[in-house]
Amino acid sequence: MGRGRRHHQLRGGHPPRAAGAAGARGGRRVIHHWITREDRELHAVEHGPSQDDAPATVVLVHGYALGSGIFGPMARILAAGGVRVVRPDLAGHGWSRAGEQPLDLDVLADDLAAVLRSLHVPEGRPLVLVGHSMGGMVLMRVLARHEAIARRVDAMVWLATSPGGMASSPFGLPVRAGALVGPLVGQIAPRVMARAARSGPDVRPAPRGGAREVELAHLARSNFHRRPSRSTLRQVQAMHHRVPYRVLAELLTSVLAHDGRDALRSLDCRGLVLIGDDDRMTPLAHSEEIAALHRGSTLQVVPAAGHLLMVEHPHDVAGAVLQLVRECA
Repeated sequence: MGRGRRHHQLRGGHPPRAAGAAGARGGRRVIHHWITREDRELHAVEHGPSQDDAPATVVLVHGYALGSGIFGPMARILAAGGVRVVRPDLAGHGWSRAGEQPLDLDVLADDLAAVLRSLHVPEGRPLVLVGHSMGGMVLMRVLARHEAIARRVDAMVWLATSPGGMASSPFGLPVRAGALVGPLVGQIAPRVMARAARSGPDVRPAPRGGAREVELAHLARSNFHRRPSRSTLRQVQAMHHRVPYRVLAELLTSVLAHDGRDALRSLDCRGLVLIGDDDRMTPLAHSEEIAALHRGSTLQVVPAAGHLLMVEHPHDVAGAVLQLVRECA
């Protein structure tokens, strides 16, 4: 896979509020969906051909403290390749509301299952699920909790995610420092965020001045092999600050306790495991274990890539997904 330094522009903006609202970017079909589950309003954006015309549907599930926008460049490449692409925002992320119910990976999995059931993928046409980081963990819960979906899926793509053991993650720190400090971060961070949720504003205000630069530098080091453009970093930062403290605390606790190994062992479909060679959030050992547990999957290490490998190398990652789609046809 390529070693180019170009980072593709992420796009922000407010989606249309009407259910099924349609738009176009560069002549391409874009539809925004809104799905209500209990007290949560869930948003998803769809690109490419319609469900009746598409040869396959690819669903892209984002990670912790991000949003569906993180897949923007990759989604446009996939849609240009002729497949239908759906990008949901998980509860409390992007444009999906968290509601009042406590959140964990199981709640997110049940929400995502409702979104998947609403897609109406025609029988005989491939359904490929792609999960990045926490999004991959949510998909493991979907497969474990929703047997009909597990039977319907034709292929899984695991992007920089983990089967479990996140309590020992380096959390973006260099490997040696992360081995020492990572477990402490995992113990302390949920309590700090929960306390902030009780005593301060629901959503974290974006830092200014020197504090902003420190945070941008940390985002660059922990998520990218090479520092991306400032606009890309600012958009990733904005995704982080859109997520309420409460949601961050609840989901981090759930991520640290996550164990998706049984779901991976039970899979009977094609699989692709992609990991950057400079990932400081979910190091290579996590992906190696996924590839060993998901029989029939293949592992690819992406050179010159960090945790957000689909932002650094959208053409390479999208190309690997399209190849998997062709194998499913």
